[in-house]
Amino acid sequence: LIDMVPFLGSIFDFWFQANNRNMRILEQHLQNPRKASIISRIAVLSLVLGILVTIFLLVYLSWMMLQFFIGLFS
Repeated sequence: LIDMVPFLGSIFDFWFQANNRNMRILEQHLQNPRKASIISRIAVLSLVLGILVTIFLLVYLSWMMLQFFIGLFS
């Protein structure tokens, strides 16, 4: 019934899928807390590493572009 309104249906589907995923994560944590903790740490470290690599690449590309434009005008 909610899917009859396109935008509301999409929001409901997104919320429902996220809710199911969160319930699965909580159930896994209750069954084996140590394994869930290790997986969580790996996920956080991967995210931080990805952010740091992205920042490094942005700074590097900005530096290269700056050198290129300085070379054009000198």
